[in-house]
Amino acid sequence: MSAGKLENLSAGEINKYVYCPLQWYYTRVYGEAELRARYRELHPERHGENPHFRRGRDFHGKYAKREAARRVWRGLLAAAALIVCVLVCYYVFRQRG
Repeated sequence: MSAGKLENLSAGEINKYVYCPLQWYYTRVYGEAELRARYRELHPERHGENPHFRRGRDFHGKYAKREAARRVWRGLLAAAALIVCVLVCYYVFRQRG
């Protein structure tokens, strides 16, 4: 991406960004071939195996756990807000009647 030049993003690229912003960024800046070459230079002993599986599984496993915890907290917060609303409505209507 050059400065001053806007490029359209496809739905697939947006999906890749949502899945893993760092991976999308580095792929966009360096390109996949360059990233693979750099990895081979850094880890010549792992040249035959796919380097992204272990780190990717670890990263996305932690990400999935964080997202699950956030969903639980959002659900608890929504339930608490609902209970507060019901109690407020109950006391307001009780005062009127």
